[in-house]
Amino acid sequence: MRDILIVVLVIALAVMVLGLANYDGHADVSYLFGTWHGASLLAVLGAVAALVVVVGLVVAVMAAAQSGRARRKLEAELERTFVRLREAEAAALAGPATPAAALADAPAAQPAGPESEEGETPSGDAEAAPKDDAEAAGASQPRPAADAADDAEAADSAADS
Repeated sequence: MRDILIVVLVIALAVMVLGLANYDGHADVSYLFGTWHGASLLAVLGAVAALVVVVGLVVAVMAAAQSGRARRKLEAELERTFVRLREAEAAALAGPATPAAALADAPAAQPAGPESEEGETPSGDAEAAPKDDAEAAGASQPRPAADAADDAEAADSAADS
């Protein structure tokens, strides 16, 4: 807000300097309800400078109010997310009470399906089925962070070109 006020005051000062440079000038100012005959340019530009300051202050207050509302909204969302995170952490630390409960919570293994030839499904799609158990086990394990970083760099370079 301080920066906005500084800019507004500098603009008002520039308008007043323009008025001071033309302090002895007079003009007829025509406005909605009549005409101001012989108006001093200093007085006219002083009124313009005052209008700039008032409008600038109103805009600064409105911007501060808007940013305050946005900040409160983001803080409330962050608080809700933090509460859900703590609940999920507590549930993860508690874990299942018995090994049977752990097995009941685990997803059931899907059968691989019939294979006509090595690594080939009945539809003839050789790439859809894993060729051995090592590939099937490796597909469910998380990728190392270095691979993810390489993928991110590749995506960035593709976006640049």
